[in-house]
Amino acid sequence: TVLDTVKTITPDTREKLFRKELSLFSGQKLIITDRWHAMVFSVLTGTPCLLMENSYGKGKHAYFDWLEHINWVSYTDEEDTERIKQQINTLMEAKTHAYDLIPDFKQLHDLIANNR
Repeated sequence: TVLDTVKTITPDTREKLFRKELSLFSGQKLIITDRWHAMVFSVLTGTPCLLMENSYGKGKHAYFDWLEHINWVSYTDEEDTERIKQQINTLMEAKTHAYDLIPDFKQLHDLIANNR
């Protein structure tokens, strides 16, 4: 998803655009993406997500560092479509829930707070 209809995001429009994107994600049954931001929006909205491999690996590393324990978010570099379908089915059957990201990022928060 790209905000291709918006030329400039201003402080006045930022919140509205952010909520619009969250609404878009929350209305989906499943997100299949190779983008880190889409995976984060999926977590924020409780929408199952399959993150695919890409050339730079940012999403993959974020997934394995912080999100791999969420049963409705998964990563794959699989090329076999039958295995991908199995992963999708598993994600679609998983129970989603509100997810508190604060404990996962507490160490980063503390590091930033101590360096001010």
